[in-house]
Amino acid sequence: GWPRPTEYAANPSPQLRLIKRLLTQNSVEADLSIIQRREGQALKEAFVTPEHHEAINAFMEKRPPVFR
Repeated sequence: GWPRPTEYAANPSPQLRLIKRLLTQNSVEADLSIIQRREGQALKEAFVTPEHHEAINAFMEKRPPVFR
């Protein structure tokens, strides 16, 4: 089934902002290369955040992530 709103809310705020930005920008874009470029840039931004590092560490340590 669909994730519950509380499951979405448990995600880190910076990454949620990136997703919302992509959804807004890409919903009216017809050029797939522009969409792919935006998503690639968003991934680069996400990969350097403390939240991403916490998610990776939590996965490797087999524990739930603890975001700010």
